[in-house]
Amino acid sequence: MGCIPFWIKKDIFYLQVIVIELAPSSLWISSSLFLTWLFRNLSLLLQVLEWRRRQLDWCIPLTSEEYAKGIKIAGRARDISFAVSLFNEAGKKRSQTAPIYNALMSAYMYNGLAEECQSVFIDFIRQTHCAPTVGTYNILISVYGRLLMVKNMETKAFEEMRKRKLSLSSSTYNCLLAGYVTAWEWDKMEATFREIKTGSLSKMEETYESVKDQVGVDRSPLVRATICVL
Repeated sequence: MGCIPFWIKKDIFYLQVIVIELAPSSLWISSSLFLTWLFRNLSLLLQVLEWRRRQLDWCIPLTSEEYAKGIKIAGRARDISFAVSLFNEAGKKRSQTAPIYNALMSAYMYNGLAEECQSVFIDFIRQTHCAPTVGTYNILISVYGRLLMVKNMETKAFEEMRKRKLSLSSSTYNCLLAGYVTAWEWDKMEATFREIKTGSLSKMEETYESVKDQVGVDRSPLVRATICVL
C-alpha cells in the first residue's frame, strides 16, 4: 500500500468523512490526485472504518449509512468476511436498511458469489421493516444475466419490478441489455432497445445516440455501449 502521508495520520477525521460519503466530486479536502490515490488503497478505508467502529468512548454508534458504505468498500476490497461481519453487526443493532442489504448483495456480486447474493435477496424480501429498491433488482438482474439465467432475469427480477411499480432506471435497462448480450439473446436485446427508443425510458439519449445507426446492422457498438458498470 505504501507509506501514508503524515498529514493523513494527523487528521484522521477527513478520512472518516470520505468513508461515510464516498463522493469524490463533492469533497474539496485536497486534490483529485489524493482521491485517486485513496481509492486505489481500499485497505486504508477499511482501517479507517475499523478505527471508527472502535470509538466507543464517543458513544456515537455507526449509522446505517456508514454500515452500507463499509460493506461496499469491503466488497470492493474483496474482504467478504468483513462485509458479512458489518452486515451482521448492523442487524444486531436493528440498523439493517435497504441500502445495507443492497451493499451486501453488491459485494457478493462483485466477488462472483451469485448464490450468496440470491440468498441475501430472499432474506431481504421477507423483511417487514424495509423493502427491495430499484437498486436491489438491478443487482439481481446483473447476477442472473451473468449466470445466463435469462428467464429468471426477466420474470424474477425485471417483471417483479414492474409488479411492484418501481420506477425503472437507465441502469435497469443497461443491466438487462448486458444480460442479453452475455446470453447472446440478440433478438431480445434489440427488442429491449426498441422499447428505449420509443421513449418509455427517460434520460437514455446518450445510449441511443451512440448506437442508433448500428441496430440491425452491426451489433458491436451496441454491445460496447450497454456494458453495465455498477
